[in-house]
Amino acid sequence: MASATQLTPVTLSPTMRIGPLQLRSLTADDMPQVQRIYAGSRSDDPVLTLWPQDQLATFLQMQCHAQHQHYTQHYAGAEFMLLELDGQLAGRLYWQCLPSELRLIEITLLPEFRARGFGTLLVQHLQALATQRGLPLALQVACTNHRALALYQRLGFAPGDTDGVFYAMQYAPIKASQAEPAASAAPTPVAAEQAALTS
Repeated sequence: MASATQLTPVTLSPTMRIGPLQLRSLTADDMPQVQRIYAGSRSDDPVLTLWPQDQLATFLQMQCHAQHQHYTQHYAGAEFMLLELDGQLAGRLYWQCLPSELRLIEITLLPEFRARGFGTLLVQHLQALATQRGLPLALQVACTNHRALALYQRLGFAPGDTDGVFYAMQYAPIKASQAEPAASAAPTPVAAEQAALTS
């Protein structure tokens, strides 16, 4: 069992580039970066803005470690990757390739890198990978995150079951045999900014 401060990614490609973003796999030295990204994902929480800074820092650190431990324990073999732009930390992308599907676990962008199209770019990259492998791309999104739900629907995801807290959503790539003769195998470009996960 991994401790809260251990990172155990299984890397298919230690470094890669998606558009202008450089991706690299997490290492055991990256927890400060992970904590910074997590804190950025909670920066617009109106309740937390009222907390004393020392208490807030301790709370966010504990929540970050708990979340990371959950990910490493429940998503064995997942790709846990940091995003960088021109050498600056920009966010993270977590995803998993299973025999039956690709799963988008999380995309989080730091506040200064949001609303710049990077989230959409990352989602479309995974959609293209899903299409290439002939697998659906699955994710979960909070039921209250209406902006994210609308975004994913624009990107071609269909809503599925819900437990009242999260919707399961899935992108099912069109197989070559189902496509029009002149259709491209690549996903149709969309001009929507990714948001589920604070992009």
